Amino acid sequence: MNSLIKKENRNKIRPIFQRRIQTPWVLAVLLVTLFLTGLFYYSQNQQILVYSGYADTLSDYKYQEMRLRHSMARQRENGSQDSASIISQTMVLREMAVSLSSSAEQLASQGDWMPPISLFILFEKKVLTNVSDVKRYLNLRRRWISELNNFYQKINGKTPGVNRDLWNDLEKMRLGETVPLRDFSGLNPELAEELKHIYFMNAETATLWIKIDNDETLLICDTLLQYFKLRQLEELSFKFKIQLVFYILSIFLLLATVFFAFYSRQSPDKA
Repeated sequence: MNSLIKKENRNKIRPIFQRRIQTPWVLAVLLVTLFLTGLFYYSQNQQILVYSGYADTLSDYKYQEMRLRHSMARQRENGSQDSASIISQTMVLREMAVSLSSSAEQLASQGDWMPPISLFILFEKKVLTNVSDVKRYLNLRRRWISELNNFYQKINGKTPGVNRDLWNDLEKMRLGETVPLRDFSGLNPELAEELKHIYFMNAETATLWIKIDNDETLLICDTLLQYFKLRQLEELSFKFKIQLVFYILSIFLLLATVFFAFYSRQSPDKA
């Protein structure tokens, strides 16, 4: 008896379903369902996390470079010959620049959005040049301090012609300042030649310092950082719009489902 009733109900529902499935409203509901599925799939896109990772890495680079600058300034002012920590910091910056450039080129080749690759290439080039100049500066500065100390040992404060102005010049150079060449006619010719060499080496280190102490890499880093931050804002704005459309279509789908359920119940009664 129960099986007969179930078969009879199925026979009633089948023509109703077949008739309703052909109506534009049902097709609209199916399209909305497919569209919602597509929106949900697209909303799972994790590119914003990639952009956030690049922004964090660039921010960390800025911090590491500022840290290197402070170390270099202390080394220049104190005349310290311990440059191991500075070399280590330059290697960190080098690895960060190379990694950023290579990963950006790889993602761009796959069709993902990236800032102009030329900026990454220029950034890597400037960082590698800066690292090379820092090494040259440290080597030259170490040799200069060694020659200055040898000169001090030779004169031992007793050599005639070494006046207070010359002592002041040497101390200024020890602190990293550029000092013009003086007249050493009153000194022993051998010591005068050594002093000239010390002055010339100091001028060379000062030139290298000017090359190192610039904001080129930081400016490029800031430019790249702004690109990624703007892209993050665009992605967040677009995701918000997707969520808004998702909610509106979900409400439409819910109302349409209620409407069809009610309409389907009313139709057998009218029949």
